[in-house]
Amino acid sequence: MPDTYSISSISETYTDKDWQEYFRIRTYCAEQKGQPLFFSSWMELKERTLAWLNEGIGVYTISDTNGSAGIFSFKIHLKDDAKRRYVYFRDGLIKDFDPELFDAVYKTFQEYDVLSNALVIKSVNGQYDDFLEKTLQAKIADSRELFELDIAEAKTDLIEQWYNDYSEKFKQYTLQHYEDIPDELLEEYCKVFNQFIGDMPNDSLINDFQINPATIKARQVQNRKQDLCSCRYLVFDGSQLIAKTNVSIHKRHPETMYQYMTGVLEEYRGRGIGTWLKAAMFIKLTEDFPKLKTIKTQIHSKNIGSKQLNLQMGYKNTGLEKEYLIPRH
Repeated sequence: MPDTYSISSISETYTDKDWQEYFRIRTYCAEQKGQPLFFSSWMELKERTLAWLNEGIGVYTISDTNGSAGIFSFKIHLKDDAKRRYVYFRDGLIKDFDPELFDAVYKTFQEYDVLSNALVIKSVNGQYDDFLEKTLQAKIADSRELFELDIAEAKTDLIEQWYNDYSEKFKQYTLQHYEDIPDELLEEYCKVFNQFIGDMPNDSLINDFQINPATIKARQVQNRKQDLCSCRYLVFDGSQLIAKTNVSIHKRHPETMYQYMTGVLEEYRGRGIGTWLKAAMFIKLTEDFPKLKTIKTQIHSKNIGSKQLNLQMGYKNTGLEKEYLIPRH
């Protein structure tokens, strides 16, 4: 007999007892998925969840006849584009999709945002591929190759050689580390960052990623509250920002770090500046976070140069992430 699912939305009207129960559910789900819990108490979870709700994010718990089936959230993207507006499903389920589970999630999506034209669901290493492709005939909207670097297997000697060689070669440039971007640099940082986004190989049907000073400042405030460290290395030619790389790591769970975009302005490419940045970042992270074990990143399949550089550092390809577009009907 098919399972019957019940979905409850997290609300600003929750009592302390409700928040404590929600914290218990989050703890259970993290244990079932073998993932760290990034909230040390129900009060911290409450503070962060209320901030999400204030941003318009929908947060839910789901259960079946056996108890909790997980958590999930919804966020609207491309809000001002009537034709492309969609809702992104952030997956915290502890069981795979079946028709009844999907129907429950899909009904909640329809109620969450009546203006969105589609729901987007991520599938990592084929987790939901068969169900989304064969049962729903969903279209792949975006995909990325996944890479991981085991610190114990990193080509440390080579990376240190890169850093030393390029530091000598690029004496005319300034390599500067930041955790927070200073106010006076925000406008230029956002302009260069968005230029890098536009230059990347991209055939995505859903990509809408842009940053501005307000979003960066708000994110920096939230990062401090959550003990998240966003390390950045920037390269300057005089006063001009010409390259950057950034990573994210949780200070209470520093075993795993996420490498994000490394970019160099077009007129400076092909000289080794990106390699210099990646080497500098690797050395700093392993010095500052001795418990670091793994670096994870995603790369577009067409970004051959980035993939080759990562493989030289010791990264291994660990699979493929797909994002599926499911139209409203």
